[in-house]
Amino acid sequence: MPDKGVSTENRMKRLVLVLLLLSVSFSSQAAGGITEALDVMAKGDYHAGVTMLGPLARKGNPEAQYLLGRAYSFGEGVDENPRKAVKWLERAAEQMHYAAANTLGKIYSTGKGGVKINADLAAKWFAKAAEIAEATGIEHIDCAD
Repeated sequence: MPDKGVSTENRMKRLVLVLLLLSVSFSSQAAGGITEALDVMAKGDYHAGVTMLGPLARKGNPEAQYLLGRAYSFGEGVDENPRKAVKWLERAAEQMHYAAANTLGKIYSTGKGGVKINADLAAKWFAKAAEIAEATGIEHIDCAD
């Protein structure tokens, strides 16, 4: 039964977080930290989840970097900050994180969060996403809102 006080948008965000939780497959320590952060976020405490992701992202974990970038992009648990979103997404994309590269392409093609539309950067990141998909054998999927 859906929570009466929870908007459809928040339910969708929770669903996305649950799906991300199911897709995490890293070393047990990193996966444990990410899993815990996603669990906390799925329960609605985005700030605590983002706080838990920070140390993992700073240590170079691409999934944590991607999730932190999304948090800054959508203002989930932190103030929306396009500059920080792009920084974390770029770090993850450079480590062959498909969703991060795809999200960057969308940000630059749409001007999400006030980022200046830049067709060259959009093309660069969409090409990187395609390169990652080809290298890893994953299907091209739509990863950002």
